[in-house]
Amino acid sequence: MKIEINDLGFSYKKNAPLFQGLHLSAQSGDIVGLLGRNGAGKTTLINIIAGLMCPDDGACKIDGRDVAARHPATLADIFYMPEEIGFSRSVSGERYRRAHAPLYPRFDDDAYARYCREFEISERANLQKLSMGERKKFFLAFGLATGAKLLLLDEPTNALDISAKGYLRQYVTEAVAQREGMAIISTHQVREVENLVNPVVIIEKGEVIFWQSAESIAEKLTTEIMPEAPPDAIHTQATPGGVAVLRVRRADEAAGRVDWEMLFNAAMTNAKALSAPFEK
Repeated sequence: MKIEINDLGFSYKKNAPLFQGLHLSAQSGDIVGLLGRNGAGKTTLINIIAGLMCPDDGACKIDGRDVAARHPATLADIFYMPEEIGFSRSVSGERYRRAHAPLYPRFDDDAYARYCREFEISERANLQKLSMGERKKFFLAFGLATGAKLLLLDEPTNALDISAKGYLRQYVTEAVAQREGMAIISTHQVREVENLVNPVVIIEKGEVIFWQSAESIAEKLTTEIMPEAPPDAIHTQATPGGVAVLRVRRADEAAGRVDWEMLFNAAMTNAKALSAPFEK
């Protein structure tokens, strides 16, 4: 599976484009972390990839097929979970499954029952009466059971409890590997997906300002606590015991940990300095 976004343009208002000439790609095995502040364009981009919005210019293609054409075979391989999940009337989980599972040729009833048990959600629950976190767990169980190769998850960790976040990371990783598919996870909660996503794409005001693999980030950068900030620091923040510093890793230095929250904040404040080490 491959996603190709080329020369994408999109506007909500005339003469106020959100995206202009945006390029992005992903392939089988990727769990893309689509990071950005609220209002950066993450949800709009997810909706375009899902085929729910049409771009003004350019195209988003999955395996060479334009998503905007909404071909049934393309849509059957996409599961999208929005950030906000609401119901205007009462509907049970079982009724929802009966109505929507036929849209996915590879839907696995046994897997669905297992995921519901793991997330501690009744298959017959009244979805309208569930909390937001419970609704998300239901939709994660349903989405993972669809067999869809492309999982689009918008702020999936919001309202989830700690155990559900762990299951999310585990099952999304398994699903992508087993189906030779991919996932795109849109979030501004960087720490929640730090050990899950690869590559990392950061967007700001409708533009991709950073796009690197987790391996490349670990190779080029490191984070450490220092008594004071060095002059070549990319980003710093006060911390007990000194200053947390994001800096370029030396060639003779063993790979260390990169604080992704600092990485994100560096992209927001000085994207040029953050990108410089990757251009060499």
